[in-house]
Amino acid sequence: MNVAMFGAGVARRDGGFGPNFDHMALMVTLEDRWLADVGFGESFVEPQYRFTLQPYEFADYEGMCRFHQTSPESHFTNNEQPLSTQAEYDRLLRDSSASSYSRG
Repeated sequence: MNVAMFGAGVARRDGGFGPNFDHMALMVTLEDRWLADVGFGESFVEPQYRFTLQPYEFADYEGMCRFHQTSPESHFTNNEQPLSTQAEYDRLLRDSSASSYSRG
């Protein structure tokens, strides 16, 4: 098994994309290649991000990680839309002011 980390830019409401390393997608290679992503729940209903097949290391994500943890511009810290995601065995719940869904 081989796992490669890809830097990704998250889709914005205006149709554009955020900066690279705004999100991490994983390509897992077994007999076939698989895109593994737990960050958006039902992310393949609509495109949520774009990425290239350039692999990166954890250190490459440091700047955007710091931004998301500390910047008032980050949607994780600005309190405009509460965000909470909880994964459970064979069930996925996502709560926000905009939507709620479950699978199970």
